[in-house]
Amino acid sequence: MRFQDKSLNMASVIRKFLAVLAGFGFAASIVAYLGSFRGVTLNSLVPWTFILHAGVFLFIVSMVLIEYSSFAFKTPAWIWFSGGRPIERGSFSWKNYGKAAPLCEESFFWKEFSRRMPKWVVPTIKMLGLFFLLRFIILLVHNDAAKTAELRMSAAGWAFFYFVSMAYWWFPRNRHTSPFTGAQ
Repeated sequence: MRFQDKSLNMASVIRKFLAVLAGFGFAASIVAYLGSFRGVTLNSLVPWTFILHAGVFLFIVSMVLIEYSSFAFKTPAWIWFSGGRPIERGSFSWKNYGKAAPLCEESFFWKEFSRRMPKWVVPTIKMLGLFFLLRFIILLVHNDAAKTAELRMSAAGWAFFYFVSMAYWWFPRNRHTSPFTGAQ
C-alpha cells in the first residue's frame, strides 16, 4: 500500500513539473507575441522558435499517446469527415439523412478532457484556438507585413498548444491507465 502511495505521489509531482514546463512555454509564447509589436521577428528568435516548436510537439504527442486508449471511435473515420452520419451504399435518402445514425461519440474530447478541471479551462482553450485561427487568417491576408505577422501567428499557436498541455498536466483525470497519468 505504501509503495502505491509513493508512486501516485511521484506521478503527481511529474504531472505538476510537466504542467509548469508547459506554463513556461505558454509564458514564452505570450512574450514572443508581445515582442512582435516591438519589431521582433520569427527569424531573430531562431534557436527559441525551434525549442518552442519542438516543445509543443513533445507535449501534444505525449498527451495523445497517453490518452490514445480513451479515444472511443465507435464509428469509422470516414464518417467523421462526412458530417458525422454514415451513408450506406444504395440506402441514402435526404429524407432520412438526419436520422441515419447518431452523431459520432467522442469519449475523450471536451467532456472527458475537462473532467476535474475548472469550468474556465475549455472556454479559454476555445478562445485561444479561435485567436490562433484569426492570426493565421491575418497572416494569409496581409503578406506585406509577413515578418511580424508570422511571429504573431506562431506565438498564438504556441500559446494555444501550451495552454492545452498545461491544463492537461495540471488537472489529472481519474483513470486507471498508468501511474504516469495520475490515476488512482
